Amino acid sequence: MQAGVRRPMAALGVLCAVVSACAPETSWRVARQHLADADAASRGEPEPVTAQIGAITAYVLGPGPGRWQIRAGTTDARGTSRVDVACDGDLAGRAVMVEVRTLPGLHGEHAGTETMVVRRTCPADGTAVAVDVPTGVIEKPVGHVVRVGVLPASLVRTGTLEVGAGDELYLDLGLVGTVGLHPLRFAVRAIGPSGRRVPLLRTTVPGDGRWHAHRVPLAAARDALGGTLRLEFKRELSRAADRLAYVAIGNPTIWGPAPRGTPAPRNVLFVSLDTLRADRLGAYGYPLPLTPVLDALAREGTLFEQVVAQASWTIPSHAGMLTGTYSCVHGLGINEFDQRSEAELRDDPLLGRPLPIGVTPLAEILRDAGYRTGAFTEDAFVDPGSFQRGFDRFSADKDVGWAAGVVERTVQASVEWLRAHAREPFFLFVHTYQVHGPYTPPPAYDAIATRRDLPVAPGGLPPAPGAAADLAKYTAEVAYTDAALEPLFAALDELGVADRTIVVVTSDHGEAFGEQGGAMGHATGIVEEQLRVPLIVRAPGLVAAGRRVASLAGVVDVTPTVLELLGRARPPWMQGVSLAPLAAPTAAPAPQPPRLLPAEGYTVQGVRAPDWKVTRRPDGALAVVAVSPTGVETPVVRPEERQTSGAFAAV
Repeated sequence: MQAGVRRPMAALGVLCAVVSACAPETSWRVARQHLADADAASRGEPEPVTAQIGAITAYVLGPGPGRWQIRAGTTDARGTSRVDVACDGDLAGRAVMVEVRTLPGLHGEHAGTETMVVRRTCPADGTAVAVDVPTGVIEKPVGHVVRVGVLPASLVRTGTLEVGAGDELYLDLGLVGTVGLHPLRFAVRAIGPSGRRVPLLRTTVPGDGRWHAHRVPLAAARDALGGTLRLEFKRELSRAADRLAYVAIGNPTIWGPAPRGTPAPRNVLFVSLDTLRADRLGAYGYPLPLTPVLDALAREGTLFEQVVAQASWTIPSHAGMLTGTYSCVHGLGINEFDQRSEAELRDDPLLGRPLPIGVTPLAEILRDAGYRTGAFTEDAFVDPGSFQRGFDRFSADKDVGWAAGVVERTVQASVEWLRAHAREPFFLFVHTYQVHGPYTPPPAYDAIATRRDLPVAPGGLPPAPGAAADLAKYTAEVAYTDAALEPLFAALDELGVADRTIVVVTSDHGEAFGEQGGAMGHATGIVEEQLRVPLIVRAPGLVAAGRRVASLAGVVDVTPTVLELLGRARPPWMQGVSLAPLAAPTAAPAPQPPRLLPAEGYTVQGVRAPDWKVTRRPDGALAVVAVSPTGVETPVVRPEERQTSGAFAAV
């Protein structure tokens, strides 16, 4: 054995333990109360229920369906699929609503998703209730995601509220049911201590498959009733015998002006570019000038040179970056030693599994602190079932194929949201699959996509001979995505909030093209091309401009870093560390102590150190590689040698 590997070999015991362990207004506005949260707390629920209208999921007022369940359906010759929906124990014998989303395959294309809501009565013995679902435009036998809960109430009242001068009620209204239903009526009244009522809003909500934003001043109610009152929401329910439609009350929140002299808080714009490996950006050394937008952002902020994802696929990596925890804590990784049956895995899938209640994601921390929170993503694994927590509005564009990106559309929707909320403190999360396969860059990028002689980043490795064509198209996608992001960053300048907005750009994992001896794509392995991602942080006054940090970091560090930049304490249960001291503009940072960071793929686990990595396969085989600063791996101990290594035997 080489002498230089004694340090990683001596640390293998620690490694395996880590692997197995778990232009705005001058006065900003602050949320005084999230009414849906207070309503859920009054019933002892940890968070409000949600409703999805079109692509957008939002918290809603009042009780409703519980968590989503995946159910198979039996499709007959008429194209009707019968689904048996389990009734929870407390719903036995009660009239309920059943929401069914019909998909053209749980792991295939999602375009054409249909939703229906029906009234049913759960059997008194708690057995399943049957729902017949016409498949409509979806041609083949399908999967369904369903949830069942109590019928929505037509009249909802809040608890007692203290309303200040200048306060306003913000809420979104939309019809839950089938698109094209008849409009339904909705009204809001204020109720004073004596029972006197003051009308505040009367409107008709169209069934057009969209949320409609409303802003209701509370001055009239405060003048007539005083500063202590309740709000009453009255909504119409459809009278259909089978199909059900109702007005969903999304994110009802009372906002008010901050006290004079209160400093405006920093906003956060967090951009995740799925599947983007670091060495395709000019800021990370790529020889061609293909990414001027992100390169300029790097010059204005701090770039972290050696950042690894904690998973080489989307769900666990995003869970880690948004919570600051490893998979053993957030629970959204794959345990390759899982011995559950196929039926058990189907009934408790990873896709859509919620985060544990004890793990508080960044969005929830900031929402509780008075931030407006929004997320915009595309179809696939960044699912609201797992990642909704803390987001007032979660838009998952379902009009594209599985893991396909529509970056321009996502950026446009994000900019529209920014324009609507720039006067409030905001946390905006933007995620695109544009760089993810299938690689389909626009024709304007054919000059890149058709090249077979693209240069290799200095110190890097060329692709496998058969992968050069895909790598060229991938590189073109990177260039296209970079250009498409420009309106998002320009909007910050246009709205006058760039100087007080923390911008973070990173990725959940990279993509391999056979550089390290056969590894392709992502998810299955943890070679450097699959793990190494960019991380750029810009925060004027808080982060040095033009700094490059060589210390090893992980995507798990993003949330702790944002919290420290906002002046907030890192919760003790977070395993990521803040990188803010390394980026501080005051002085050159001290070197960070060596770190060990876990990493996982579908079928492998490992640990990454600054210059070496250990990988463990499902059969227990271990391998050690040395890792160069540019990501080239050199085997030190191969799996077949582990029986002859005393260090491996000791582990």
